[in-house]
Amino acid sequence: MLNTILQGIIQGLTEFLPVSSSGHLSIFQYFTKSQTIENGSTMTFDLVLHFGTLIAVIYYFWKDIVPYFTVKGWKDPMRRKIAWLVITASIPTAIIGFTFKKKIETMMENPIAVCCCFIFTGAILLISEKLKKQKDNSNNSSKFYRNSK
Repeated sequence: MLNTILQGIIQGLTEFLPVSSSGHLSIFQYFTKSQTIENGSTMTFDLVLHFGTLIAVIYYFWKDIVPYFTVKGWKDPMRRKIAWLVITASIPTAIIGFTFKKKIETMMENPIAVCCCFIFTGAILLISEKLKKQKDNSNNSSKFYRNSK
């Protein structure tokens, strides 16, 4: 029971940070020898945790989400565009998830693979942050140059 509560806390704390909540759950489950690993149902348990997060997000953002499902909301072109982008982005994710389900489950049970993914994700975040700063600096310097003429 305590193990399940701790996993819920880990999920809740890491879901909204730019880190992998699933990876952190996997590492926790590995080192605590969670029953979910022994029963072979880590993916199902993780899905339940993520579903709980989804319910919390829907509850918190209810007033922002509802207009996407109303006729009036669909008449707003920007809202319609965002809805279609979310739907479109979900399709490849679902295809990848279903196609590589077994490989993903196996990888998520291997702490070395999870840590390698942490490093890879961290590198991508650092690179994107550096590129954004470079872009911001170049935009600021070109504005300064145009304004000084």
